[in-house]
Amino acid sequence: MFGCGLPVVGWSGYEAWSELVEEGVTGCGFLDADGLCGLLRRLLRGERAGLARLRGGVVREAERRWDAEWERVVGPLLGVC
Repeated sequence: MFGCGLPVVGWSGYEAWSELVEEGVTGCGFLDADGLCGLLRRLLRGERAGLARLRGGVVREAERRWDAEWERVVGPLLGVC
């Protein structure tokens, strides 16, 4: 979804949620139906600035590429870059 500029709204109870989504930057999480309802209302009906902020975060995330991140993060740890 990030690659096409779409922010994520998902169940944040998933253990790896924080590894996949930067809360409030590339998406927003919920834990139950009421949380989902409130989140969708806030993003789609009310706080349009919040939706724009998420979209900006996703666009920045989409600019990151696997090979560049590998060279920046993992390569030095393994001594290959």
